[in-house]
Amino acid sequence: MLIAVFGTPSPLTYWLVNVARQMAEVVYGGHLYIAAVTLEDMRAAWKDRDGRAVVFHSDIPQTEVVSLFLQSGPPILVCADAPADIVAYVAAARSFGFLDSLRFTSQSLAILAKLRHSPNAIYLNQTLYKDYVTDVIERVARHVGLTFAGQAFEDICSRVIGDLDRGDAKVIDLILRDFPLARQPGDYASKYSAEEQSIITDTIHTYGSLMEMRQPTTILCRPEIVPDRDNPGILLDGPRQMLGPARVMFGGHMIHLPVGSWKATVVLEVSENFSGNRLLSQVYSGSDLLEQVSAPFPVSGVFQYAMEFVVQDSFFPVQVLVCIAEGAIEGKLLLRSIAFDRIAAEA
Repeated sequence: MLIAVFGTPSPLTYWLVNVARQMAEVVYGGHLYIAAVTLEDMRAAWKDRDGRAVVFHSDIPQTEVVSLFLQSGPPILVCADAPADIVAYVAAARSFGFLDSLRFTSQSLAILAKLRHSPNAIYLNQTLYKDYVTDVIERVARHVGLTFAGQAFEDICSRVIGDLDRGDAKVIDLILRDFPLARQPGDYASKYSAEEQSIITDTIHTYGSLMEMRQPTTILCRPEIVPDRDNPGILLDGPRQMLGPARVMFGGHMIHLPVGSWKATVVLEVSENFSGNRLLSQVYSGSDLLEQVSAPFPVSGVFQYAMEFVVQDSFFPVQVLVCIAEGAIEGKLLLRSIAFDRIAAEA
């Protein structure tokens, strides 16, 4: 027996993993718990199964793991908290900085978006918090094909709910009790400044829509989360001097995108480029070059360009690089925006 839980690195996932483990303990008298990112790690752990039921969990599975579960077709749980709440929980639980928390959240959601639409998946999101625990246990059991004999259901409820009243216990009650860093949905926002909340809303909020639907979606990549290659220790918060050698001005590991076809639209503003220069811009997925454009910069003004590309593996971050192709003796360059438009859901 296999119970697979794919979910965001947040309290709802961890609570559902515990529910799955308690089910396996009661129904099968024991289990092997596997938490893995790679197929190699999963296979290595599987060798210790010795006939036991398995509870598998991953929050950022590599493509090989995703493909295995999609092709073999076992029932899976796919769960996700609200994107903004995930960012704050990741920062608190893993001691990540703001930008790292954004990237990690986008990575998990981009990968899970593909699993979420599997016909063998049940999708559980933050709306589950208001549900009664007993109802959730029954719903999960039906999906994974577990049947309860004798006192099994009562024993599972006792293990999961503990000393709370079984008839009144809701998921939020247990999550707040069992996870000290957890908060009510939406309350995580108080952790961030107004500017950081705005960046989270613009950049990460749309990932919630990706988990709910397949139609084309636009993800805004705020300039503040784009690495400033001349000043890596600070957020990109204004125009930068072009003075110096040919180089990457902006860009690097930013966010992860779901598998599919995308268009990146970049808006730049240049000023004081009296001696002339050329733009070179590239899109990478991990270390793979997907697309590039080159064009002369104007002396001044706002302009935009687009690059279409295909993401085949959401495990790797998408990088948009903005470069000056020639050495400069003057000029300023401002990154106004990067927007990713989803053209098709599958590569």
